[in-house]
Amino acid sequence: MLEQLERCEAYLVSIDEKLGVIADCCLKLVPDYPVEKTPVPDPEPVLRDAGYTCERVGISESTLLRCQQRGEIEVAKRAKGKKYFRDEDVERLRKSYRGIE
Repeated sequence: MLEQLERCEAYLVSIDEKLGVIADCCLKLVPDYPVEKTPVPDPEPVLRDAGYTCERVGISESTLLRCQQRGEIEVAKRAKGKKYFRDEDVERLRKSYRGIE
């Protein structure tokens, strides 16, 4: 029984040495084959409805419509008869409309 354990231990040491050689070879290959990074999708933009936009900027709905017609803000989405604007566009309009830097 002792002989079998010694043979198993010797066998395991041999396997461990071979795995070390394999690992070294793999590490040498890594610079030659860089891993391609998976592109991370952009997060969904925060959308604000016209009511929020008017309140945030401090304008009426008719003024918001004029801003749209002048190209100062763009409708990002229309759903169920409502207009939605990207939050970043709302903030940009607020700053430009109010003269905030």
